[in-house]
Amino acid sequence: MRKTCILLYFTILYIALCTSCGKEPDRHSPLQRHDFDATTTDYVKGRAKTTLSDFTTLWKVGDRFTVIGSDDIPHSCHATQGDTATATFNYDTVPASAVSGPYTAIYPSSVYASASRIILPPSYTSATGALTEAPMYAISQTRELTFHNLCGLACITITGQEYKNLYYVIINADKNINGMFDLENNPDNPDCPQLSYAKGGSTSTILRVIHPTQSNGDFYIPIPAGRYNSLSVYLQTFDNTYANALLNNGSPVTIKQNAITPFILNDLVFRPNSQ
Repeated sequence: MRKTCILLYFTILYIALCTSCGKEPDRHSPLQRHDFDATTTDYVKGRAKTTLSDFTTLWKVGDRFTVIGSDDIPHSCHATQGDTATATFNYDTVPASAVSGPYTAIYPSSVYASASRIILPPSYTSATGALTEAPMYAISQTRELTFHNLCGLACITITGQEYKNLYYVIINADKNINGMFDLENNPDNPDCPQLSYAKGGSTSTILRVIHPTQSNGDFYIPIPAGRYNSLSVYLQTFDNTYANALLNNGSPVTIKQNAITPFILNDLVFRPNSQ
């Protein structure tokens, strides 16, 4: 009888162990989160996406990028904390199995088209003196991602007080500055591809302005790097007045990737809009 009980005990123990070994791991366990640590390489003077605070770049809660790893499936990730130069991002939906590197990430998720293509939007929204969601790219063997800016930034500075009442700023170019762009090898920076126009889009990009956050008239608009024969801006206020201006005095200008190109507009004349 005793031998029978011992045999039964070890039989039950063996079955329990086999059941435990075959059990699927909890996909929502913290060990399965595969969080990412994300930071940015700054534009000139330490200015880059996403939030500007005393010339320091900070992520904000809710910032999202799309990442592709060993499973070749795009996954959206969101920032779990804000007001930090380096932020932790979690998967929106935890993958069914662990995803290993190398990782390719594109910020923000809204511009992602594929691992080799993005869609530059026709409009951005920003507060006066704050930065827009400028597209960025990262590639890494680990879950520590360093993002590089895919575009350059045109910084439109208005010296008069009209900037406090601006409704939107439109930048016009002699070639398409939004639409689909391919990510191509960049001989000057192997960690960040250069943009090559593919299709769609237009030659104008709109910056919609919300309540000012700083006492200056700086407005930042992402533009693909390259040489432009002409750039101009159209500005409109909430009072339905407008102004036009040529940038760089109407001369050709080169926008550099991961750099700010300043354009200072003095003595703008705003006129009533008849429309």
